[in-house]
Amino acid sequence: GWSSTTGNFNCQTGCARYWMKSQASNANSFYSEMYYSGSNVSLWSLDKRYGFSVRCIQDCPVGASNLPTVNTAVVSQITINSAICGGDVVSDGGCDLQERGVVFSEIPSPSLSRGDNWYWYGGVVGAYSINLANLNHSTTYYIRAYATNSVGTAYGNEVNFSTLSQQVPSVTLGSVAACIGDTLVVPVQMLNAYGLGAITLGLSYNANNFEYLGFSDVAPSVASSILINSPAPGGSVLVSWYDLVSADLNGLLFNMKFRALSPGVSSDLTWDLSFNELADSTATPITGVTYSNGSMSVSSAPAVVLGSASGCVGGSVGIPVSLNSACGVGAISLTIPYDAGRLSYTGYAGVSSLINDSNLTVNASNSSVAISWFGYPAIVPSGQLLTLNFNLISGGTSAISVQSSNSEIANPMGVAYPGVTYQGGTISAQGVTFGTTTGNLNLYVGGSTTLTTVAQGAQTLQWQLSTDGGQNWSDLSNNSSYSGVTTSQLGIAGVNATFANYQYRLRATGAGGCQASSVPVTLAYRDWE
Repeated sequence: GWSSTTGNFNCQTGCARYWMKSQASNANSFYSEMYYSGSNVSLWSLDKRYGFSVRCIQDCPVGASNLPTVNTAVVSQITINSAICGGDVVSDGGCDLQERGVVFSEIPSPSLSRGDNWYWYGGVVGAYSINLANLNHSTTYYIRAYATNSVGTAYGNEVNFSTLSQQVPSVTLGSVAACIGDTLVVPVQMLNAYGLGAITLGLSYNANNFEYLGFSDVAPSVASSILINSPAPGGSVLVSWYDLVSADLNGLLFNMKFRALSPGVSSDLTWDLSFNELADSTATPITGVTYSNGSMSVSSAPAVVLGSASGCVGGSVGIPVSLNSACGVGAISLTIPYDAGRLSYTGYAGVSSLINDSNLTVNASNSSVAISWFGYPAIVPSGQLLTLNFNLISGGTSAISVQSSNSEIANPMGVAYPGVTYQGGTISAQGVTFGTTTGNLNLYVGGSTTLTTVAQGAQTLQWQLSTDGGQNWSDLSNNSSYSGVTTSQLGIAGVNATFANYQYRLRATGAGGCQASSVPVTLAYRDWE
């Protein structure tokens, strides 16, 4: 144990303090401190009025004159105001080693006798390292290791090094773009800021578009006492830090987190230069600091768009299904109803290469098509996902749309994106409709008749003839047997036995080049009147 200047005993069973013969000043002397629970020996200095133990150590042999032998270590980890140095005492010269350390100066050949700066590290043979702090920037220093025994002080080889140049500190706000629904993480970087004692920062953002959620990843050197908040009603973030122990910052200060309140919005992140200040450990403001603004933006809400198509009755069309303004998509669920009286679903094709087809399901039931897909990692689609194919049953125009109440676009975590828009399309079926063909079909030799068919929507007409039961058809031309072959009324004259079982139909071409034919009629021939 040991006794204080007031006579109180301390640490009676756990530690010991021994005076050393070297004094730090007229009032203070060096001492060593040891604990029973460890093997380390600490070296300090205190008022000589403290009551510490003393110990007798054999001095140098009579007539000894050997100084210690010490080498100076290479200086490393040099910064703007600090460095790591040290030495290696390889011999105590045969005498009790009293002290070892380093001495340094801005002038060559530093020494203790000259009163240069010094750090001591106790009297033990072996290597040691010392952290030099509070150095001047852009300065060359000369340093020597030293060791002292009862004979005197020896110095190692001289090493010189230069501290880094002081660069202008900078504080930068990041610029971040994200998907709607994502958390925006905005980095705040502080570079070339050494020997800081205080930080005061203020920035503004658009609180109508973004909500401040908090901060994370604070630099360890300031994490214990930094204050970061966004006072109500929002729109600003204030940062405050100070400490008696200076901090060096050359990287990330912290991250801010925001959430977009609407799709497709943005906001500037702007420093309040009248509020911002960096100060050193003496509370002196640092001049010349540069501040760079940032920004935030989020994508527009995803948009599902159905294309439009037109075709001929009896034919087929493809309706493209597209997803635009989407990012980070992990799941798609769409329900698309259609008019089963006019359309018949036949399948899908043209699947985007972004979609893993094994995770895609497309089913048709009860006049609707259900599309379901999920995948990881997330995709960033912009354009056509696939095409839905339909047969056109009857003419007219049908609307086709997405049932928004039963559809969603989600991220890989299954969280649906807000504000998704759904745009429908139309399917038009062009065609010609025919009335019943009328006219006398029971003719005798030399007889004549007129066949009439009404063709609504027709732009051109052409009567056709089949002599093989409807397997093959040929266009008719006006001649002695036929007239009006390109009108709705076909005249037939001079019937004979060869006309028996001839079939006739009207072939019509409507809008969009769509073609259709009337129901064939068969001519019956008889030899008697």
